[in-house]
Amino acid sequence: MDPKVKNFLEKERQREQVEKEQLLINLGLCNDGEKDYCATYSGYYNKWDDKEKKYYHLTQKACEVTEDEYKEIVKYAKKENVQTKEKETNTAAIIVMGLGVLEIVIAFIMIPISFSEGLGEIGLSIVIGGIISGFLFVVFGKISRTLTDILNRMNS
Repeated sequence: MDPKVKNFLEKERQREQVEKEQLLINLGLCNDGEKDYCATYSGYYNKWDDKEKKYYHLTQKACEVTEDEYKEIVKYAKKENVQTKEKETNTAAIIVMGLGVLEIVIAFIMIPISFSEGLGEIGLSIVIGGIISGFLFVVFGKISRTLTDILNRMNS
């Protein structure tokens, strides 16, 4: 066999094995592995070992499964992912966009009120500020929804 082909196949097998182990770990099909120690606390090294007097991270090792078991696990994992991702929306983005629209509407309603009350320039500046901030809310909400759509497409 050509060395380049052999090298390519070896890399692809290793990548496939890593993906397999990661899927099993993500599904909770794993055992606690070894402790990885560090002298300082971090988000990764967040547990304290009294014996060693160091922080550690507990690595997880995927459960041993046969090829048939793995195929069945993948089948059920895909079905579960499809069911949960179909309804995934960004409610925070929708709320932010709704608040922005509400702020714009209130600002437009305030235009005649500010002039009838004699507020003049101050009222007009408040109205313009409300309209601008309302549009910013709508834009940030739209950006957030777009990013969520992109993430959903990447995950499917």
